Amino acid sequence: MTEDQWLACTDPQPMLDFLLDRASNRKLRLFACTCCRAFIHHADERCRDALAVADAFAEGLATAKELETARRVAYDVFCEFEGVPEKVGNAVSLACCHEDLGRNVVDVAHSAHSLAVVGVERSFMKAARILERRKQCRWLRDIFGSPFRPVTLHPLWLTPGVANLGAAAYEVRALPSGELDSQRLAVLADALEEAGCADPELLGHLRSPGPHVRWCWALDLILGKE
Repeated sequence: MTEDQWLACTDPQPMLDFLLDRASNRKLRLFACTCCRAFIHHADERCRDALAVADAFAEGLATAKELETARRVAYDVFCEFEGVPEKVGNAVSLACCHEDLGRNVVDVAHSAHSLAVVGVERSFMKAARILERRKQCRWLRDIFGSPFRPVTLHPLWLTPGVANLGAAAYEVRALPSGELDSQRLAVLADALEEAGCADPELLGHLRSPGPHVRWCWALDLILGKE
């Protein structure tokens, strides 16, 4: 994959294939959780709780034992349901709870395509799947940035004000979508610029309309997350 293909891609599959051996397990899991959150209302409440554990595990706030317990609960719930969309919604949550996520992240993305057509008239199903694929591509670019053009954060830019604004932006998100407040990110970009940052990729991303999710690459860079 080239950078132009990455930026223009409207199907997450080739992007995920490219990332699987390059990205951190944390980032892949958080992308999977983002896909799942879009359809969390289609999952049983116990699977919603399991997804929250997967999210926390990615951030180092839950143990492997807690993740395994969540996975077992989600599996039991998955086995209880025969109907759609509940069974698919539970399956998506379950896939996020594997400690060794691996290609499960691809299964999550595909399952989300199935959930995207729930309640949609047959004539609009194809359009709904296309829309979901494009949305996932935007999330991938928001979470991973450009793998071909890594950005370095100069230590002098990380002033106490920038650090505090970054932490605040990270903590405030809309649920269940997990989207960040774009105005907070824009204020963060202003603070970075005042600290001497002139990187167009970093400032441009923070000022872009998004949508941005909690683990967007620019915010992760500022907070020292991988």
